[in-house]
Amino acid sequence: MNRTRVTIAFLILICLFPRLSAAKEISNIIGDTFEEISGKGLEIRTNPSAVKVFIDGAERGVTPISFDSIAAGEHQIKLSKDGYKDRIFNVVLFNTSRLVVSIEMKEEQGSVKVSVTKAPGSPEQLPFKPEIFSGASSPQSSALSSDNTVLLNLPTGYRTISARSFGWEDTSVTVLIEEDKTASANIIMRPAELKLKNISASRRRFNPKMSGGMGVIVYSFEVSAPCDGNFSVYDKDGNLVYQEKLKEFTAWEQSVTWNGKDSSGNILPEGIYTVSIEVSALQTSSRKEEPVKISLGAEINCSINVFPLSTESVVSGLAFAPLPQTLPKGSYQFDAGVIYNNLHLPFKISMRVSPANKLELTSAFNINPLSENKTGWGVSGSVKFNILDGSAIPFAMSAAASYSWAGKNGEMPLSPGRGAGLYLPLSLELANFSFAVCPAAFWLGPEGIKPEFLLSAGVMYKGGWFNAGLSARSEFDFANNAKEPRILAGAQAYFFPPPSIFYFSFQGGMRKHGEYLGFYGGLGLGIVF
Repeated sequence: MNRTRVTIAFLILICLFPRLSAAKEISNIIGDTFEEISGKGLEIRTNPSAVKVFIDGAERGVTPISFDSIAAGEHQIKLSKDGYKDRIFNVVLFNTSRLVVSIEMKEEQGSVKVSVTKAPGSPEQLPFKPEIFSGASSPQSSALSSDNTVLLNLPTGYRTISARSFGWEDTSVTVLIEEDKTASANIIMRPAELKLKNISASRRRFNPKMSGGMGVIVYSFEVSAPCDGNFSVYDKDGNLVYQEKLKEFTAWEQSVTWNGKDSSGNILPEGIYTVSIEVSALQTSSRKEEPVKISLGAEINCSINVFPLSTESVVSGLAFAPLPQTLPKGSYQFDAGVIYNNLHLPFKISMRVSPANKLELTSAFNINPLSENKTGWGVSGSVKFNILDGSAIPFAMSAAASYSWAGKNGEMPLSPGRGAGLYLPLSLELANFSFAVCPAAFWLGPEGIKPEFLLSAGVMYKGGWFNAGLSARSEFDFANNAKEPRILAGAQAYFFPPPSIFYFSFQGGMRKHGEYLGFYGGLGLGIVF
């Protein structure tokens, strides 16, 4: 009688708490996850995916896979994929829950002992510090021991193992990796022939009067073996005007910078020059090698004044104060950015280009994403002609015109709005500073024919690898008898570290109109060349 009662109590306990049985089965699987959620059935996920799934011996598909009408009870699961170890385990399913299984597949692996040696007859004085690269998808570097050997664990199959050392030819071998076995590979390396390749210049035309990275050319190149050399510059008549002894090269990637000056430190005249890089092998090889030489062209043009400017006012300059400077002929600026404004993130792309000397065209396209399908967009453009560039006297002046169109909710947040404008950008140029003022008339269309009067001012500092400035604009709307002008003010900074033509921009400021006071911030990315 007591035994019958114990049996009945045990059966009732299993019915009331079936998940205790499932948890016991699951606890035998380590490193994977099993989760019971509301619903019914079975769901299997794996890393990686596309793993074959067998349930009770029958193939049912590949992962990720779901079963909504699988019978309750215990089932055997087998997961199989080429190159990975099979996973076999049992699960218990219930009609009151859905089981989600996530499995990490384990690769089949073997090992290989790699040794790297010099070819017979190689010079002893040539440094030998090989690195090993291996991997089925992305190569990974492995350090060698003092005797230039290493033991690698790799997925099974044929694998390529490469060795690289500066001054030596790149060498590769292919080896078969078998599960739980150790293969061997011997890589023999030979001294590399001296080569000079992949030479490039940060720019072809430059103005050495500009400070920092914008006033130099950086030449990048690769060498294959230890060497030294000379960097030489010749004028159009073939006369040597600058020469620099290059240091000993002990790595592949190298660079040399020229600032447009002669050997005495004087800026060279405008014109076309030939730049020559010549390298000679060090005495680390038994064979004789001739020097290797590559030449490129360069142009000094002191009228070039290339640096990024804002296009928020449609006419390029500071955020709220157009500047008289224009890009030199053939140069361009392209950027994209966002502005955080009243919980919105308007997006803008713009471009400045100079098709002729002293002439600059600017265009912009903006999108203002708003909720409830109220997103707006707009386009704008301007033309600016430089009258005085500030080179003869420290005063610059331009004339500019702009036009902006925008659909509903599509106006650029920091622009004067929809309509056409006439501008007279002026600046005082003192050392690296530009002190700017710009009066303008702006016709808001299609509201009327009476223009607004815009008055903006600002100051910008031009550094070697950045420029930064403060600016403000007042908008007087006489047509609508506005009592108070709309005032916008902000700061901005552009960073363009050499030798890249990319730059990063940051800005922030405020807008005030009557009782309204708002703030904004933004960032962008662009290129200037």
